Amino acid sequence: MTKHLTGEAFKAERSSADILGGCYIPTLSLMYRNVEEGKRKPSRKIVNADRYLLSMLATRGSAQGINACMGVYRRHPGGVWSSITTARRHLEALRSYVTIALDIPNEFAADIAIPLSIKVTNAWLHRDPSGGNDLYSLLREGYLLSIVTPMRTTVSLRSLRISVYCAVFPIIRIIKRAFRDHRASSPQYQ
Repeated sequence: MTKHLTGEAFKAERSSADILGGCYIPTLSLMYRNVEEGKRKPSRKIVNADRYLLSMLATRGSAQGINACMGVYRRHPGGVWSSITTARRHLEALRSYVTIALDIPNEFAADIAIPLSIKVTNAWLHRDPSGGNDLYSLLREGYLLSIVTPMRTTVSLRSLRISVYCAVFPIIRIIKRAFRDHRASSPQYQ
């Protein structure tokens, strides 16, 4: 087996940075030592706690993989994740990453900033306008956290680069999408 659930090539070891960056490890195949990070409860209510668990475990070190089928997912419309809309999935992913950014130890804060920035952008681009105040307050909090989080430990060239990237990336991506959507709907470009 050379590909796993995401279609990426198998990688026997995943670093903490890989995991915090969002690499997917199926929860049903997860095994970890009995450590406090595995028992930690999120500071906020989140739907996809598996991402939270993986992120907290990543603070303990890298992950080793087994190149074999360790379980099978059954997809059906009644699942917790598969039953919600795309807009809601992006919102819940953002909520999880905001919670991770708030709860993660300071030495890993810079590693979570860029994935958080990406979640902010995705939640904005796939937003449901009827999402209410929760959507916009979460977007605002996520955006600000992505900028401030890298500097929780020290202000360095790396943390400043990450903060600037997190401040600019969502805006550029949103403007590009708006321009592309405008061109697609405008008769003069068709």
